[in-house]
Amino acid sequence: MNHRTIKAAIITLFVAGLCVLGEMNGQAPLASQPATQPEQPADLAIRELDIEAVEARLRQVESSNNIESSVKTEMLGLLRQTLDHLKQAETLVQEAQRLDQQRQQLPAELAQLRNHLQQATSAPATQPTIELPANATLKSINEGLQDAENRGRKRQETLRKSEEDIQTWADRRTGLPQKLVQARGQLEEVNRNLNTPAGTGIPPELATARRNALQAHRRVLEHEIMAHEQEMRFYDTVGSDLLLARRDVSRIEHAQAQAAIKSWQNAANEKRQAEIEMQQLEAERQLAQVPTAVRALAEQNQALAKERSGLHGRIGETVDRIKSLNEIAERLDDDLKLLRDKLQLAGVAAYVGPLLSKQRAALPNIAGYRRDIRAINARINEVRFRQIELDQERMRPDSLEPQVQTQLEALRKLDPDLDHVQIEPEIRNLLRGRLELLDALWKDYDAHLINLIDLDIAAKILVANIQEFEDFINERVLWMPSNALLFKANMPERMAPPPGAASAIFDAILRDVIQHTATYAAAALLLLIWLAFFWKFGERRKQIDRRVLHIYTDSFALTWQEILLDLYHALPFPAILLFLGSRLYWSMPTEQKDIYDFAYALSQALRRTSLPLFVLLFLLNIFRKAGVAEAHFHWNNRLVTIIRNNLRWLTTISVPFIIVALFAGFHADDAWRVTVGRSAYVLLMAFLMLFAHRVLHPRHGVLVPAEQGVGTKRIPPQRWFWYLLGVTIPFILLMACVVGYHYTATELTRRITRTMWLVVGLLVVRSTIVRAIVVSHRKLAIRIAKEEHGIAASQTESSSNPPPLPPDNQQSTEELSVRAKTLLRWLVAFGLLTGTWGIWQDIVPAFGFVNRIEIWSYATETPREIRGADGSVIETRTETSITSINPDFPYDTYNGV
Repeated sequence: MNHRTIKAAIITLFVAGLCVLGEMNGQAPLASQPATQPEQPADLAIRELDIEAVEARLRQVESSNNIESSVKTEMLGLLRQTLDHLKQAETLVQEAQRLDQQRQQLPAELAQLRNHLQQATSAPATQPTIELPANATLKSINEGLQDAENRGRKRQETLRKSEEDIQTWADRRTGLPQKLVQARGQLEEVNRNLNTPAGTGIPPELATARRNALQAHRRVLEHEIMAHEQEMRFYDTVGSDLLLARRDVSRIEHAQAQAAIKSWQNAANEKRQAEIEMQQLEAERQLAQVPTAVRALAEQNQALAKERSGLHGRIGETVDRIKSLNEIAERLDDDLKLLRDKLQLAGVAAYVGPLLSKQRAALPNIAGYRRDIRAINARINEVRFRQIELDQERMRPDSLEPQVQTQLEALRKLDPDLDHVQIEPEIRNLLRGRLELLDALWKDYDAHLINLIDLDIAAKILVANIQEFEDFINERVLWMPSNALLFKANMPERMAPPPGAASAIFDAILRDVIQHTATYAAAALLLLIWLAFFWKFGERRKQIDRRVLHIYTDSFALTWQEILLDLYHALPFPAILLFLGSRLYWSMPTEQKDIYDFAYALSQALRRTSLPLFVLLFLLNIFRKAGVAEAHFHWNNRLVTIIRNNLRWLTTISVPFIIVALFAGFHADDAWRVTVGRSAYVLLMAFLMLFAHRVLHPRHGVLVPAEQGVGTKRIPPQRWFWYLLGVTIPFILLMACVVGYHYTATELTRRITRTMWLVVGLLVVRSTIVRAIVVSHRKLAIRIAKEEHGIAASQTESSSNPPPLPPDNQQSTEELSVRAKTLLRWLVAFGLLTGTWGIWQDIVPAFGFVNRIEIWSYATETPREIRGADGSVIETRTETSITSINPDFPYDTYNGV
């Protein structure tokens, strides 16, 4: 082997070794690598995960044209998500630092609050005193009272907020462990996703974007967990004590503010009383010393002083009454909150019935407070009228001398020999005193008017609270007995009307006629107009009945006219009941409690009866012979006759019992509702059973088809079903009322009645629309027939050949009618379902599922402060959506500070 051969073998072995090393390193052999490499996307991984780097990468991807469209879209979404997570994490870090600085100062605040509480509790309880200057006037004292009341309202708002903070953060502390579990579970899932290698076939830049998004999400979750843990530690160590201390201090400050208000009120009352006594003494002195000629002026001043003295007592009573009503309203509000909390506890199901029944029995009498509201409104009108009179009597200071001269001239005419020089100073003093009395009396009436308005507001708030409490209880005792057996109920102590009720009601109506003559005159005029057109409209109905029978004179406008005339004929009696009930309600005085309660119940019964009476009379007109149902809707004659005959006797018998039942229900004495009202209700249900039996009878009722003979042996099951349903429902309600479920029966009856009105109304609307379709199709068919007849006649005259047959439009007309009726059927079904849900959704819990369905979402921008347990502002957030990563976390869906 020569030298060249050895050298070639060495070179070959060296190249082979390089190739093996290249394969082991996963690289192409040096000889096979191209001279230039293709362009790769720069910076596939973000070296440092921060906001600036992600924004730069986002701009780079947006401007790049070398990335596939679908990959680019996903990368942009991931980068934006990463950016949002990083901003959220940065905000959490900044807020945590700020809160740490604030929380370092909270122990000092807690110590200061505890020191304040210790001083307040250790000091003896004393009534705060106010120092008034010796020349303090009633006006300045009233200004100080106004300032004290403003401070009291601020203290009350602070107390309310401190109590809400305790409840809010107690609820939040209860939910923090669950939020920690959720955040840790999300963190574990994110860590698993980070540890999972990217799948094959995924572009490197997309895998990197996904990884960056997971890392940013992990950072947010770590800060959330840290924030939750710090908040739990803070609440368990300092936060709860701090909130309680703030609440206790607010209570003390609120009590001090109320005591200060009481002191200012006492000072104002004492000052007013002192002025009144001084004015009374001055009036009595003048009356005793003035000459006989000016004694009338002195007597007028004395009367004004006595009037002011009596007004002062009423002002004090009004203030005390306002305080009493506010305390009752606050107590009811607290009791309602406590009751709601009790009902949310587990294991109280067996005690709900007795608890709610006890609470309902302890509720104040709402009828008495409604009577008080009427009396307060009447008193407000009296005060305003008296102020108008005082304005007319008051005189300006610059008009004192002209008044003196006027009085002197009057005295000269009566007694020319009177010593005018001696009597003039007396007149001037009396008129000056009268001016001062009128001004003071007007101001007292103005203060009394403000107090009366406050009393009216307090009474209305109390009535609303009682009604809310009662509705809350009634909603939950619907399926619980509300009374004892009907046969064991105690009758009212007095069944007859109160003594003098008839004469008192007559006198009240007579006074109301005198005071509101125009209202009664307008009502009488409307009644006369109705009577004047009664016979004319009756003839018009007969003309419409005749025109409807002929296809060439029939039109849909006749149906609307007939329906309006039926409404016209059904209107007067319900309108009279509504008018009498309304005037009786507004005219009855409130001084005599028994008579007012009787008149109030009667007025409410008349007003509430007017609507069902109007509906029944309207249906009677609809179902009259040759009326809308028979002639326009073309309902079966036998069906219309059955409904008309039974509606007539049902209306005649049921209306008096409806009035009795409503009268007993609105009576202030609950024994009327328990006995008389239930008895009238039972009789009404019995009448409805008889009505359903006669109308829905499977052999003779309205469900028997017209083509089938009455009394046929074979009865389909559907007829038995509707018959039994119509008879059973009143029977069940009747028995429920008898055994003590009176409230349940009345509530179900109210909703069943509304459902029946809904069904009847939809049937009338559907028949009206069908009538419009039928009339329009008939007119179209007549027009087509006339056109075809004219074409055929013209072609016959011009040619001996028979005319071609016109296109058949009957099939298209029938298809249109079928489509219209199908659409109408679906609309009626939708209206029935929607109306039924609206009527029954507050009783049947299954109907309440719609409240949990989110139909759409919307974005809003609402600034809101989120406060921590320490009372500091955690975040001022502008909420722009209703969705977030964790809706309960206070830092989520962050958009700006």
